[in-house]
Amino acid sequence: MNNRSTTLSIKSYALLFLLLVATFFISLGFYTLNRIDNARTTITQQNYRAAEKELFKALDTLTNNIAKLSHTIATWDELFQQLASPAYYSYWRNHRLLQSAVLPEYIQAAELFDQKGRVLADLEDSRFPSNITLNDLTTKVEFNGSNSDLIMYLPIKRSTGKQQIEGYLGVRLPFHSTLMNLVQFRYIQEIQLPDFQTTQSISLNELKPKIHIKIKSNPVANEMVSIIKTSITQIALLIGTLSLIFYFFIVYLLGRPLIKMSSYIDNLRSGNNPNSADNEQDISFISELEKIKTSLNQYHHDLEKAQSNLDDKNQELWKLAHHDSLTNVLNRRAFDREWKKSQQLLRHNRIGISLILFDVNRFKAINDSYGHQVGDQVLIIIGECLQNAVRKSEKLFRIGGDEFASIIIGNTKEEEIALAKRCVESVDNYSFSKLAINENISISCGIAHCQANDLETLNNLQWQADIAVYQAKRPTSGNPVMFHKDMVDGTEAVFSSWMSDAVHEAVTHGTGIKMHYQPIADTITRQTKYFEALIRIRFKDEWIPPSHIFPIIGLRQLETELDLQVINKVAHDLNHDFIVKGNGVSINLSAESIVQKDLCERLSALTPFTQTHYIVLEVTETSLITQLNSATQNLVSLRKLGFKIALDDFGSGYSSLLYLTKMPVDIIKFDIALIQGMVEPRLGKLVHEMAKMLHQLGYDLVAEGIETELLLDKVKKAGFHLSQGYLLGKPTRQEK
Repeated sequence: MNNRSTTLSIKSYALLFLLLVATFFISLGFYTLNRIDNARTTITQQNYRAAEKELFKALDTLTNNIAKLSHTIATWDELFQQLASPAYYSYWRNHRLLQSAVLPEYIQAAELFDQKGRVLADLEDSRFPSNITLNDLTTKVEFNGSNSDLIMYLPIKRSTGKQQIEGYLGVRLPFHSTLMNLVQFRYIQEIQLPDFQTTQSISLNELKPKIHIKIKSNPVANEMVSIIKTSITQIALLIGTLSLIFYFFIVYLLGRPLIKMSSYIDNLRSGNNPNSADNEQDISFISELEKIKTSLNQYHHDLEKAQSNLDDKNQELWKLAHHDSLTNVLNRRAFDREWKKSQQLLRHNRIGISLILFDVNRFKAINDSYGHQVGDQVLIIIGECLQNAVRKSEKLFRIGGDEFASIIIGNTKEEEIALAKRCVESVDNYSFSKLAINENISISCGIAHCQANDLETLNNLQWQADIAVYQAKRPTSGNPVMFHKDMVDGTEAVFSSWMSDAVHEAVTHGTGIKMHYQPIADTITRQTKYFEALIRIRFKDEWIPPSHIFPIIGLRQLETELDLQVINKVAHDLNHDFIVKGNGVSINLSAESIVQKDLCERLSALTPFTQTHYIVLEVTETSLITQLNSATQNLVSLRKLGFKIALDDFGSGYSSLLYLTKMPVDIIKFDIALIQGMVEPRLGKLVHEMAKMLHQLGYDLVAEGIETELLLDKVKKAGFHLSQGYLLGKPTRQEK
């Protein structure tokens, strides 16, 4: 497609460049002139402020010089004689006072006043009042037409003695002329006094703001402005000339070769042979443009070659990004994309949409018992079973380790339940004995259904499907399970927002965690040997029960964080003597923590107490079998540090007694189901024989779940050293 009508030629761009340059420098010139005017205004304002300061300083100098006369006349005895006896005052004033060197030449008139402000003699030529008051002592300027006189009254004190005022000397001098002659002004050209129509006096302080100043012009600044304006004009002419030269250079030296290059590229794009005679002509005598031509030919060839394989690679990459590498079904990324797409496309349609979730029952135990390779094969087979059970138009996703999902659109609830049953039965009917698995392998299935235009329910559909799967795992529930709102109350522990947030906050920050301790006592004497540390979480004023805590921990995968909080809390209690020296405490470690490489470092807070307390670490046989080698190495290292290792819930897992010989444990805690089943003769005999055998092998034995005297008597006869249960003590915490 030809786009030349919507673009400009290189000549147009060159002309546009000239226009931009001209616009730029014209704008720059106006901007510079404006800045010069602003600078000149600023300088004028600064000079005016400096002139004001200069004026005020000159006024202060004038008044200070006159005020100094008080010190000069203080030593003139004739003056004090006149104050004491003014009989010849008229003569003395005219021939001595005004003609003496004591007063400066610019003082035109002077008069003496006694202590009470009365003139010594009332003379006709006097230019002063016959009496002065305190108000007259202020320095004033008297205006009479165009004349202005400064009038000051100076106190007369003797240079020696008590320094009392013995009279006043009034002086009058021409204000404007004296001020202009007294100081050589730097900034002031002329001082203009206010024009009063009548004779009046005004204090000097009141006069200051009424004085107008005319400042001197700055010839240097004016000359500088003229030079700058001339320079701007010359630079503009120079740049204009260079721009014209540049324009012709662009048009003739680069413009024509680029037009040829453009034509050459058009030929390449249209599929013409780049090696034809028309395209072989030289584009320019500029070597760089010829190199560009050669490179374009090579790139054109490479692009055609790469384009032929690009679609295949894109399809392969899409499959890798959206398919699970193990089961070959769609992965979590594809599920999120499909779910988002379905929400956007169907949100305004009244059509049924459902989410079916599948979860493999007891997969972790199977994976731990038979190994990861067998576990992977189980997932592959289940994926194939589910894929064969759903219709071809329905997509299957693996969204987690042992979780699968399918989005169903346009079906009724009955059709969705039938589909889910078909999937469950497909897995149930498969014979996993081919993998040497003896246990029954099954899946739990949860379904959540709504109308696509019910946006609130649609946004919560995944949450509802999770609840349905959770219900399906219960022994009394059917399989599959369709979500209904009554299920929410029964799943508060796992799906309650506030409870989940409270557990998460406690595990990540230690907020609200309190350790309770249940005694493990000698079976015969009932004396407490050590305590088992059991976590409790308090949110506001409510305790969250353990039955609610651990499902949330499992779903949010916070096992190692929980273990670390328990270690720190127990260490805190040991430091504060909640458990006295010589006694002990046991804590439970998860399978995730046991295989951590830094397990010894994580337990460093408890290591010092192995010298003064009996510190036991409880682990389950399932957690040990998960990664037996790594777990064994860690537990051996911990035993060397002084920790005792207890195998918890013995008899509840899938392992044989052969594994027990490979486990570095000191204590075996029989599962509560085995202990409480001892009331049955057959199971009681089995437990009795196992306890006897393990006792002979050197293990300490603990019986859990002792709640009655009858049960305590049976474990005592079976040879259990230690017992634990409500009969011997409930989990408590006594604050110090």
